Amino acid sequence: MAEILGGPYKFDDYGKVILPMAVLRRFDCVLQDTKDEVLKKYVQYNKNLPEEARDEILNRTSNQNSITSATMTLKNF
Repeated sequence: MAEILGGPYKFDDYGKVILPMAVLRRFDCVLQDTKDEVLKKYVQYNKNLPEEARDEILNRTSNQNSITSATMTLKNF
């Protein structure tokens, strides 16, 4: 990772980048098993329901209190 960050970041700034990226990757891993089903339901309910109702359905689908409708993951990089 340090080789990738080496260009745009100084060594002292690595922690400012690596920790947030590690947290985001962890979220990716936690949500990975239900991501496809959540994305299908997001498309299905996005225009038809208020945000609170839609998020409740998506949270139940993911078995988490947090969901994402992003199709990209950090694994893509």
